Amino acid sequence: MPSKPPVRIIPLGGLGEVGMNCMVVESGGDRVVIDCGLMFPNAEQALGVEVIAPDLSYLKQTGKLDAILLTHAHEDHIGALPYLLRDFTDATVCGTKFTLAVTKEKLSEHGINADFQEVSPRGMGMVGNHLDFEPLQVPHSIPDSVGYALLTEAGLVIHTGDFKVDWSPVDGRLLDVRRFAELGEEGVACLLSDSTNAEREGTSPSEREVGESLLRIFAGPLSKGRIVTAMFGSNIHRVQSVIRAAMANNRKIVLLGRSMQTNVRLALDLGYLRCPPDSFVDPEAAGHFAPRELCIICTGAQGEPRSALTRLALGEHPAIHLEKNDLVILSSRVIPGNDRALGNLIDHLVRRGCRVLSSSTTNELIHTSGHAAQASSG
Repeated sequence: MPSKPPVRIIPLGGLGEVGMNCMVVESGGDRVVIDCGLMFPNAEQALGVEVIAPDLSYLKQTGKLDAILLTHAHEDHIGALPYLLRDFTDATVCGTKFTLAVTKEKLSEHGINADFQEVSPRGMGMVGNHLDFEPLQVPHSIPDSVGYALLTEAGLVIHTGDFKVDWSPVDGRLLDVRRFAELGEEGVACLLSDSTNAEREGTSPSEREVGESLLRIFAGPLSKGRIVTAMFGSNIHRVQSVIRAAMANNRKIVLLGRSMQTNVRLALDLGYLRCPPDSFVDPEAAGHFAPRELCIICTGAQGEPRSALTRLALGEHPAIHLEKNDLVILSSRVIPGNDRALGNLIDHLVRRGCRVLSSSTTNELIHTSGHAAQASSG
């Protein structure tokens, strides 16, 4: 009796590096790719290069790809999909509701359509004839994140996606510990786990704690003028926390940055954000409000040269001009390599008389990781 063909797990990116996540799983003649993202290198990695995509030549050698399983809608997990789908037009793109909404928006910019299949946690799916999969609910810093359990011919393969352990998430969607335990009892042949914070002892604080800190800051003595909160445009849970703090202090909300505006619009349309429509003000109308009546939510917390916050810091935004007594909250961690750009950005903000809060200048919790930390050995 001939032996079964081997199951192959082949990382095309994202292993031992930050970004460019792309994992191939082959079983019984069926082939799936889990995520297909970009890397954003710093000057030391690749001078003058803005993005790096995975090398997809291995996939192109055979020309076969049955499905793409998406864990969540961060750029380092979906950003390279246009390059993949140009060559594999028949591959089914599977993802949760919010993930597919962001993905469709991205692909439409490239003039690419695809066969989309919406999935949900604990719902079974099949790729080809030999590969069953099940999405697994995990909390992360973007809505609708999942991992995947894949039943291959060599046994159960678990791909966690990016995750954290948050017992009080803003959206109420807990880590599905019970299902992970059940799968563990069945026997796992291979675990592919997020390890971003694996060397950090302790636990990652809950996003809800950040929300409570923001409430205190918005009501505190520093809130004399505009409050600008800068973060990644995909962090819808953080956006919800800022909106809550703004509404509690009678501030209207201005969204700056294309990715921020797009993601907030999608989240509102799909019900992932809760906010009265009249809470938002167009940037062009911001001048009709007193500074202490405004909250600006924008991109650029890493000092990106073309971001909304950089334009504000340089006085180059056409509608909004920062002044003395305005407060800028950098609600993110500094990605290694961005230190110098962020330092320059803060210098420009301070020259304008702004007060700048970062994780290193306040005792309040203004950011928490979307990745699980190592459990304390004590």
